[in-house]
Amino acid sequence: MRITNQMINNTLLSNLNRHQVNMDEVENQLATGMKIRRPSDEPAAAVNQMYFRSRLHELDQFGKNVVDGQNRLQMVDGQLDRVTDIIQRVRTLTVQASNGIYQGDKGFELEVAIGKEIDQHLRALVDIANSRDATGQFVFGGHVVEQRPFDAVDTKQKSLKGVELKEEIIGVEYRGDIGEQLREIERGEYVSVTTPGNKVFWATNMSVTSGVNNAEYRAAA
Repeated sequence: MRITNQMINNTLLSNLNRHQVNMDEVENQLATGMKIRRPSDEPAAAVNQMYFRSRLHELDQFGKNVVDGQNRLQMVDGQLDRVTDIIQRVRTLTVQASNGIYQGDKGFELEVAIGKEIDQHLRALVDIANSRDATGQFVFGGHVVEQRPFDAVDTKQKSLKGVELKEEIIGVEYRGDIGEQLREIERGEYVSVTTPGNKVFWATNMSVTSGVNNAEYRAAA
């Protein structure tokens, strides 16, 4: 994922530089054609001037698309860094909970504490999965950008061995689609600037699930 983002970012940067060179050339051509006041003065040159103006507007839009794509990719990379940190912490906690060092009430209290912390991390992952861009659109919902792509499924449990427990996550529902948002960076040339959440968070080689109570959290990798 990170390698792909870097490749896309390099492509966007290369296109941005190319568009800037093209815009400079078009602006120079327009500047030298200002002697034409009416199309009838020099029809061929007037047609070229109209083309150059249209092309200049087009290049300007492509440049904006490139900048938008770079901003989105940088934001996504930052969020994925947070996801990596959280997953690593969850793995550490599950190893700690299963090493069998603590027994009896002390071991139970440790498991409950670890379960609560993991629940907090899972909620943090859901928040990251519902990240928005600068325009307020959700970035991990594919083409679904106006509603939260991920919803946590909670359950309530009154107590466990006398320990009061709050709501805990037992699952997450994805309400987005599998589409990718594209940006045109040159005529007929498009790049993806988002990755749908099902690809980012539903990866088969990295899943986190929870049991009915906090003491039964488990991580599978």
